[in-house]
This record gives sequence, C-alpha cells and structure tokens, in this order.
Amino acid sequence: MYEKGVVDVQRPTHKEHYAPGTIRQKKKKATYKKTSFVTLKWFGDFYQAMKIVLFSDRFVITSDDLKWSNWLEPNDRFTNALGLTDKSLSKTRDILRDSIIRKIHAI
Repeated sequence: MYEKGVVDVQRPTHKEHYAPGTIRQKKKKATYKKTSFVTLKWFGDFYQAMKIVLFSDRFVITSDDLKWSNWLEPNDRFTNALGLTDKSLSKTRDILRDSIIRKIHAI
C-alpha cells in the first residue's frame, strides 16, 4: 500500500488521492509524508496492527487498529484495501503449494 498505493485489491492500478487539506496536514504532522497517492500510512499504527486470521477453509487479512473498524473499513474507498491482488495471490499459492502437497502426502 505504501510503496504502490494499492488500496483496492480488486483494482490494483487505481490510485486514490488525498484532498489538498489532507496533504497539508500529512506533510506537517505525519511520520510517513508520502502524498502522491493514498497510502493509509500516517504514523504506521494501522500497518503495525495488521494481522492474518486463519480459518479452516480461508484466511482474512485485517487490522486491530481502531481506524480500520471505525472509519476506514466502512468507507467504500477502502473496503477492499486488505487482501491479496491476483498477482500476490498467485505468489502466495506458489510459496505454499509445496508445503501443502507434502502435508497431504504425509496423511
């Protein structure tokens, strides 16, 4: 998100932009001052609170940061921010495939 501005995994090339007033505030107060596109990173607490919740048939990428549940997640612009793009999902499959196959053979 910070490097490439992917805040919608369904549309990874789409960039959201900060309003002029937000840019001024971010340049003045934020630890991470990049303003060329929305990064969802001002102080880093949202990123630090990200986690993966594992279920028997899937996993969910989420954040314990209060901004996610109280402001960011209900905002239509960011409902698809946490997840995997098709490219990153393919990479994840490639990384996990061999270990899953070994576990299946071990059964």
